[in-house]
Parts: sequence; C-alpha cells; structure tokens
Amino acid sequence: MIQRIQSVYLLVAAILALVSNAFSVGIFQSSAQIVKMYYCHLTATPDMSELINVMPLTFFTFAVAILSLYVLVSYKNRTKQIKINKVNIFVNILWIATYLYYYSQIVNLCNLSGKPTIFAVIPVITIVLLILAWRAIKKDDNLVKSVDRIR
Repeated sequence: MIQRIQSVYLLVAAILALVSNAFSVGIFQSSAQIVKMYYCHLTATPDMSELINVMPLTFFTFAVAILSLYVLVSYKNRTKQIKINKVNIFVNILWIATYLYYYSQIVNLCNLSGKPTIFAVIPVITIVLLILAWRAIKKDDNLVKSVDRIR
C-alpha cells in the first residue's frame, strides 16, 4: 500500500540504509596516511584493517533496510507493523552506538585525528523517518479502531 505516507517513510528509510554503505562516514588523518571509514570497510593499510573490523556496521545497515521493507509489506497487520518498527528503531540506535564505538576505537588505537562526514547522520535521519512512520501507523490503527467502535 504505497498510497499511505508511512509507506513512503519506510521506503526512504530502507533506501537510505542501503545507500549508506557507498559513502564515507569518517575521514582520519595522520602525517603518514589518510583513512576513510565506510559502514562496510576501512580504506587503510592491511594491518589496520585487521585490527579494526567494521563489518558489524554492515549488518546493521542491512538489518534496518530489511526490517523497514518487512514493515512496509505487512500493511494488513498494523499491530505487527508497530512492534517491528519499534524493534527497527532499537536496531537503528544500536547502529549509531556501534558507529560511535568504532569511530572512537580508530581515533584512540591508531592515533589518528578524525572527523565524521555528512553521511554519518544517515542513521539519525532513518530514526526520524521510522518514528514518523510509527506515528502514522498508530494514527491509522486508532482510526480503524474508532470506526469499529461506531459499528
């Protein structure tokens, strides 16, 4: 049911989560090297890539996208949509926490100065979209319940 606004929110959240793997979310510099951090890998020397493995971030990006698409296609059961969307928001918060952990690990363990890029806010944008979708689903559910009371 793409005509509902929550469907648009969920679709955009899934697309943002998938596309976020293509962009650099952190740039770290030292006098000898420049390291770029992506949600799926680091562009660094092999010894540094073995030291810090950022693959769990890839898991979170795909989990958010898959959960968003699942909520999108389960439009007939609004209570299930609400519950899974809450789980998706929690997974998204874990995604942000994991990103911050790896960001601090790279800065502390490798003695690099770093700055996040604008694409690091994609998880925050997806949380906002998921909250908007949750509110719209809840609104639809309340509307259907009020019509059932009238009958």
